[in-house]
Amino acid sequence: MRIYSKLKHSRLDPFSEQLLKMDEEKKTLEQMVKWLKRRGVSIEANSVSRFLWKSRCLRLEEQLFANIVNGSHLGQAAEKTFKKNPAPGLETAVKFLRVLVMQLMTKGAADRDLLKMAGRMMNTAVYFAKEKTKAHLEQRKLGLQERRVKLLEKKAAQADATDKVLTEPMLSPEERERRIKEIYGR
Repeated sequence: MRIYSKLKHSRLDPFSEQLLKMDEEKKTLEQMVKWLKRRGVSIEANSVSRFLWKSRCLRLEEQLFANIVNGSHLGQAAEKTFKKNPAPGLETAVKFLRVLVMQLMTKGAADRDLLKMAGRMMNTAVYFAKEKTKAHLEQRKLGLQERRVKLLEKKAAQADATDKVLTEPMLSPEERERRIKEIYGR
């Protein structure tokens, strides 16, 4: 949801680009107020300050949305690439994410929001890796349990077949021994 784009129109809107440029040039609020007075706008410094703050927020919001749209295009391009070539393994993805987080931290050394975002991204990667590891372990446990069940079923079938052979009254001891060896694959 766009927050700052819903701002009321200000009488400073026609001067926004020039005011932002003056702000980037480190002009003082008093200098900006004088500049505006020469153009017929009488306004106080705190109003100019609020206008600049809201304008900066709007610019940041527009940049963020542009980055999201750009990221969406990158995501689509990545999906196409992954269809042609297999996706990188978890270890490669975590290394890539670590580089991205470091870039965010470097760029955002003065921006707490970027630092928080970098931290959340790293936490997400760690959580994903942990959950993937858990799922892999659960899969292995399930495989072992299935193997145990098959072995127990095989042993039960062998025990049943041995019981039949042992309770068959018409068999000679040699024939019983031969059949029991057959049951156990000896």
